[in-house]
Amino acid sequence: MKYAVHLTPDVEDDIFNQYAYIAVDKQQPQNAEAWLAEAYEATTTLDEMPSRYGLALENEYKDYEVRHLTVKGFTFLFTVFEDRKETWVLSGRGSGMEANPERLPEDVRAVADELREAENQGGGGHPGQGKER
Repeated sequence: MKYAVHLTPDVEDDIFNQYAYIAVDKQQPQNAEAWLAEAYEATTTLDEMPSRYGLALENEYKDYEVRHLTVKGFTFLFTVFEDRKETWVLSGRGSGMEANPERLPEDVRAVADELREAENQGGGGHPGQGKER
């Protein structure tokens, strides 16, 4: 069975920041475009068997499972709601960043419900808010 994959505004911001780092700071805009395409493509793979990915370092600090998927040194942090058949990509970090569980929500179900509600009402102005991939 397929899982719906949702990206939170926080991870959308993290993706943009990584893209900007590659394009501007490293002055490699073509590599940034390729990374961006690969990153979004990787998140779509979370629609099948998302629990096949290992637990993230942040997992030991949360009351819910935090799993990780790494794409070219960038780690996506996500959780899976088996009862809803949903995968929520919550945050991301570059290879030089330490694990930071404080960037993840305490009540992930409440955040997911709020973002889904905003999506159902036509969004809330943030690009990618609760966006399903």
